[in-house]
Amino acid sequence: MRWADLNLDRAVWTLPDELTKNGDPLTLPLMPDAVALLSNRKPAKAEVFVFPGVGKSGHLVNARTGWERVLDRDEIIQLGKRINHAGVELKYNFSDPENSGYNYPSVILKKARALAETLQIDTHGARLTDLRPHDLRRALGSWQASSGASLQMIGRSLGHKSQAATAIYSRLNLDPVRQSMETATQNMMTAAGLSKPAEVTSIKSTKGKRKSIA
Repeated sequence: MRWADLNLDRAVWTLPDELTKNGDPLTLPLMPDAVALLSNRKPAKAEVFVFPGVGKSGHLVNARTGWERVLDRDEIIQLGKRINHAGVELKYNFSDPENSGYNYPSVILKKARALAETLQIDTHGARLTDLRPHDLRRALGSWQASSGASLQMIGRSLGHKSQAATAIYSRLNLDPVRQSMETATQNMMTAAGLSKPAEVTSIKSTKGKRKSIA
């Protein structure tokens, strides 16, 4: 992901053809959560990649270690709920910039596991062991379907391509795609019991002012 391909004011991400699954350029709406995260992540000094790396490519190539940190953080949250239910507070703060280091989740996770063991808390199911990044893509499509989105809308959101649907995708306006993805995302967040982030600035379209997407 390159900063040059992102337009946070319009909340869109444009993928060039060499980066898409079907070989065609793709413009995707960014959800308010993503806009907020990217806005907070954007460095003061100009950089090419959103997720820079130390290798020759200059960007993150293998997401395995990053994905493990995501799973670590989720396990911390799940263990924290069980520990708090036992009357003990597990203190951590992922939003504090001082805690943004790569090893912070592993340190807190070690502490959480030790505390859970001391309190004799059942930790079964606290860690997701069968979740892969691509599962999130399938989950979005499934939630869109359950929210009433058409197959064409889902295909446009996921960048799918077929001979029968190509013409439809090329004519499909981005606004209903955004609405479908927002509805699915909101339903996913609600089902997970997660609160929404701070309100994101309204997006302007060529048709005039749009209502806030937060």
